[in-house]
Formats: sequence, structure tokens, C-alpha cells
Amino acid sequence: MPRLVGRQSNVGAYILSSLVLIIAAGGLLQYAGLIDIPGLVQDIDNSLEDDSTSQSPSGTFLAYQDLIAQEQNNV
Repeated sequence: MPRLVGRQSNVGAYILSSLVLIIAAGGLLQYAGLIDIPGLVQDIDNSLEDDSTSQSPSGTFLAYQDLIAQEQNNV
């Protein structure tokens, strides 16, 4: 009979992989329209839109133009 020396439990790995599968399945169901989590898609769209506008060089340029115009008006 072999001794099980050094064997560790895989419960943590099983729990982590189960959570990943559950989240992925929920995302697929949301995408397919079978379930509806209120505001989830809108929140994601808003966050992606905010990220894209904050990294836009043209948006930065326009912000600098506004600042320059404000400074010229204050003088």
C-alpha cells in the first residue's frame, strides 16, 4: 500500500476554476440575451467610452484649447 506523502488538496484550484466557469457562463448568457443583469451592459459601455475618450489625443488637444481660451478671457 503506497503512502500518500506530500500530496496536497486541490480544493482551492477546483473552487477557482468553478468560479471562472460560472462567471464565463453568466457572461455568455448575458451576451445571448437569456438573462438580464440590470445596468451591466450600460456600465461596461460607459466605462469603455470614458477610457477611449480620456486616451484620445484630439480630446486632450480640445481641452488645452479650452484652457487657453479661458486664460485669454481672464486677462
